[in-house]
Amino acid sequence: MVVIHRGLRREARLLVELIAGVAPGDTARARALGAHFRDYRLGLTGHHHGEDAYL
Repeated sequence: MVVIHRGLRREARLLVELIAGVAPGDTARARALGAHFRDYRLGLTGHHHGEDAYL
C-alpha cells in the first residue's frame, strides 16, 4: 500500500507542476493534461473505494 500511496502523491505533485507550466493558449497541452488528470482521478477514486471495501 505504501507504493501506491507514494505513486499517487507523486503524480498529484507532478500534475500541479505540469498544469502550472502550460503556456497561455496551449490548448493541445491543456487537453492532454486534462485527460491525464481524468485518468488520475479515476485511479484515485478506485483506490479509495478499494480501501473502503477491504480495509
